[in-house]
Amino acid sequence: MKILKIFAWILGFCVLSLAAVLAMMRIPDKQGITSDDRQRIMGDVRAQMKDPYTAIVEDLVTYRESSESVNFCGTVNAKNSFGAYVGKQLFEGYYSLNDRRTVSIVIDDGGLRSANLEEKCAEISVSAALQRANGNDSAAEARGARGR
Repeated sequence: MKILKIFAWILGFCVLSLAAVLAMMRIPDKQGITSDDRQRIMGDVRAQMKDPYTAIVEDLVTYRESSESVNFCGTVNAKNSFGAYVGKQLFEGYYSLNDRRTVSIVIDDGGLRSANLEEKCAEISVSAALQRANGNDSAAEARGARGR
């Protein structure tokens, strides 16, 4: 009988712990992004690579541009057709908060758009940092603070 009580307490603790973890995964940050959204974005970036199972997504930064969408930027490294890692590549894109899906992704191919992509990622990173520092959720406030 005593073993059943101990087992019941352990089971109850495990259920409550699991419920707390699942609840935390669904809590959005100040930009409206949940950890599920982040995982979805990283999965969509990986899917764009030649060998998605080897893709390592890092430095993911999000910046709320409007109430409906979030811009994101980061780096990805994956293996090519020869089985060698190609090195970190920048990527940027847009994520719809209404549909909870990635709308577009652009991955640096080392071509003409590299400079534009670097500039866009730098802008997103600066804007996101300003939002965090100021506690602002509004993109307009962050842009106003940057222009001062």
